[in-house]
Amino acid sequence: MSIVVPCYNQRRTIEGLLASLEQQTADKGLFEVIVCDSGSNDGSVQFVREYRGGLAIQAAIGSGRLSRAATRNMGLALLRGSTVLFLDGDMKASPGLVERHLKAQEALPAVYMGIVYPCAELQDNVFHWYRTGRGANKMREGVPLPPKYFRTNNASVPMAMLRKAGRFNEAYTEWGGEDIEMGYALQRCNASFYLVSEAMAFHDHDETIDEYVRKMGRYAQTGLKLLVENCPEFAAQGYMALFRENPVWLRLLFEPFIYWIFYALRKLPLPRSVAFRIYDYITYYHIYHGMRG
Repeated sequence: MSIVVPCYNQRRTIEGLLASLEQQTADKGLFEVIVCDSGSNDGSVQFVREYRGGLAIQAAIGSGRLSRAATRNMGLALLRGSTVLFLDGDMKASPGLVERHLKAQEALPAVYMGIVYPCAELQDNVFHWYRTGRGANKMREGVPLPPKYFRTNNASVPMAMLRKAGRFNEAYTEWGGEDIEMGYALQRCNASFYLVSEAMAFHDHDETIDEYVRKMGRYAQTGLKLLVENCPEFAAQGYMALFRENPVWLRLLFEPFIYWIFYALRKLPLPRSVAFRIYDYITYYHIYHGMRG
């Protein structure tokens, strides 16, 4: 198995990720790590090059700032394993993560999504549980997942399937969308998607709600528009179909005065399920207006 990890100015968290991979229950001879750097200037490159721990590591160093898609493609060109495991540079792997992905792939070659939680230092903030708990985290193990849930922060894919699907689309130059498009490309190659709940990763990235929704608004203006063009299956379902239809009641729902009510409500000590619905509204408000910006 080859673990592909994109990195940009993540010196602290890359060290944490590699330390967590050193603690894996899987035999270290069964996997390699490819750290793909896209122009870091914080010491990340030097740290990876000077790494002398117990992992087999390759460093793929870009000549400048690259998109996430281009950074992952750079790593895929170097891997030697028959299976690729995608992790992000700000993740920490649970001790059994690699072993769980390996066992799942041995039992049935498919696309497997692991669970993502906030790291321990961020678990007292309900927003971080919301941010990491979307998508595949909501599903049950053994139930096929839709390709729109494919994310590269904790996912394994047989390399044979990935070769058929092709490279990540480097037209995505901003955050978001390239992994979802890859999910649909894999589905078109007859890949199946499943959750492997015991393969847990912990997201070590502190982000405020304001930073998050600004990012989602930019995504709606850039990557989401490209995703809609390239994946009509995605555009025809869920909130995308509703947003494109844009009925009157939806326009009223996303009026600014209603938004500010929800934005204020988020500060109340609410049950997690209620807080999640409020964060849903705040997130979709920014996506809706970003699509029309």
